[in-house]
Amino acid sequence: MENNLSQEEISKIIAENRTLNRRIERMTKETKNLVALHDRAVKLRDYSEREKNLQFEYNVLLLESAPNMIFLLDSEMRFRLGS
Repeated sequence: MENNLSQEEISKIIAENRTLNRRIERMTKETKNLVALHDRAVKLRDYSEREKNLQFEYNVLLLESAPNMIFLLDSEMRFRLGS
């Protein structure tokens, strides 16, 4: 099979190949960054879920152990919890 491509066409193809390889490298790095970001988001979600459950348990214990009526206010004096 004969090579019918001129030297100029070969140079253009080589340049396009380099450009595409750089693009692939950049996209690979971006993918790795997205995976790391996703992993951190999952860990933060899991941590927040554990903290929410722990706070719920504390609230249940407080309400069950308090013999009198109590109420909790936040820093802006809004009602948050009552028994």
